[in-house]
Amino acid sequence: NVAEREVYVSDWGNQRISVFDLNGIPLRTIGRRGHGDCEFANPCGLFFDPTSALLLVADSKNDRIQFIRPAGEGTLVRQFGVRGSAKGQLSFPVAVAMHPVTRHVFVCDHDNHRVQVFSEEGFYLYQFDAAGGALPDQPFYPHRLCIDSVAEEIFVAEDNRVSVFSTKGEFLRSFGEGDAFLRRFKSQRGVALNPLTGHVIVADRDN
Repeated sequence: NVAEREVYVSDWGNQRISVFDLNGIPLRTIGRRGHGDCEFANPCGLFFDPTSALLLVADSKNDRIQFIRPAGEGTLVRQFGVRGSAKGQLSFPVAVAMHPVTRHVFVCDHDNHRVQVFSEEGFYLYQFDAAGGALPDQPFYPHRLCIDSVAEEIFVAEDNRVSVFSTKGEFLRSFGEGDAFLRRFKSQRGVALNPLTGHVIVADRDN
């Protein structure tokens, strides 16, 4: 949150969001264990939307996305998601991001092996997975994602590769599954795009 000069961290094991200043000084926490408003069951991916000044939280074991105003102890603005495998339902959502122009919300629906796309209000729009990609027979476990709103591409970090889709869900390419050691990923848990250089940054956990 540049305007408030705050950093938000999902504190998975403590069932809360921890808030720090830009120097890493703890300021406060948001939420606690539970199933109510601003309560969490293993909060995972976070996305701060500067337009609405809302924090989007992938509340993984509650199978929902919460939109929270992060001032003070946090206030729930809205939420969507119920457990299931039908369109619009979620099973262990682990990451969320919003397109700054279309305002579409992209969710890594981990245990359903897909990325689902919703409107800003939480209405289901469409979904996509790795079918038809370079490795269509391998399981699709989306862990994290980021959006390149200039190229209209979505980078999805899976277990051992990063798959790239158009924002409409068309598979474009993948990388990280090659034979060369420096190109091989193992259980990456984060992906981000540097908007100035265009470089893709991957958290390659088990390497």
